[in-house]
Amino acid sequence: MNNLTDFTGQWVGYFAYGPEYGEDLVGEKIQFRLFVDSFNNGQFTGRSVDLEGIGANYEIAQVVGYIDGDLISFIKQYSHLYYLDEIGNTKEDKNKQHPIVAYSGEFHLDTKTFAGQWELRMEIEPIGEYWLEDICTGSWEIRKDD
Repeated sequence: MNNLTDFTGQWVGYFAYGPEYGEDLVGEKIQFRLFVDSFNNGQFTGRSVDLEGIGANYEIAQVVGYIDGDLISFIKQYSHLYYLDEIGNTKEDKNKQHPIVAYSGEFHLDTKTFAGQWELRMEIEPIGEYWLEDICTGSWEIRKDD
């Protein structure tokens, strides 16, 4: 990204569900807003909130990340567990921690957007001394909201 001083402020975009969510949800987009509060030496912090879409979570999530050249990486952390039930409704469990959602991508100068992939890893059940992990993925894109 050419002018990193422009990174602070508001960004709008979407994340989309990957194939692990089944054919009814794959590709469905959830609109969200990213508020970048601080940016220093490539590191940034902020907040994110979903705006609309199937499975939208209207709680503010904390965001921490970095930019290195055109590459971006950040994590999104909610205060407790949110998940989709078998028919696509958002459910919550305030007694469990939400897994970290990891975003990575790159800046596209032609569209002035950041875009990439996201991943969520959730331990779902113990098998002996190990835990079985469920990995969910998808795509995302944001652009500066001027």
